[in-house]
Amino acid sequence: MEEKRKHERFIIEGKDSHCKMLVSTELRLLNISISGAALSVSEKLNMGWEYTLELESEERVVSVSGVVVWAKMTELQKNDRGEMVPRYEVGMRFKDVFNYKGHELTDFIESKVFEKKFKVRLKLGC
Repeated sequence: MEEKRKHERFIIEGKDSHCKMLVSTELRLLNISISGAALSVSEKLNMGWEYTLELESEERVVSVSGVVVWAKMTELQKNDRGEMVPRYEVGMRFKDVFNYKGHELTDFIESKVFEKKFKVRLKLGC
């Protein structure tokens, strides 16, 4: 499959990351670039809605707003009550990254923070 992204993605899968979503769902950051990110979530996010992704390392916190541009159900898994529930992957396109926020995000990505522990949270709205 031909790669159509404008910016390189950094694969997060398998790294030691701790994720929370303030929209009450489990979140895993799959990959990220200066222009967007792919997430794995236990609740469906709404296409076209704006969310704020917050990345936190020991040294700093970077928040960037983005819009959900694609979503798909990827699997069914058991929850704590033994019920089968869907899991989704979603793609976010970041907003306003061609200003100071973009510089902050680039520095965060280039600091190799993904080789260490970090936290990810997602908030509805900005």
